[in-house]
Amino acid sequence: MQQNKATSDGDLIRNYLDGNPDSLKLLIEKWHVHFCNKAFWIVKNTDVSKDIAQDTWQVILAKLQ
Repeated sequence: MQQNKATSDGDLIRNYLDGNPDSLKLLIEKWHVHFCNKAFWIVKNTDVSKDIAQDTWQVILAKLQ
């Protein structure tokens, strides 16, 4: 699936829920670094910020199920 710059997060989520795993991949590519950076800004530790970002994705995926 080729990402259109205008593809909204909502569209990616709907496509994922409709069975397109590539949509989740695009959503993660779009937001993961932002999650890591935000967590680092708070905790000032690279490893912990990556763990927080990973935990964030686990919560998001659980809520989408």
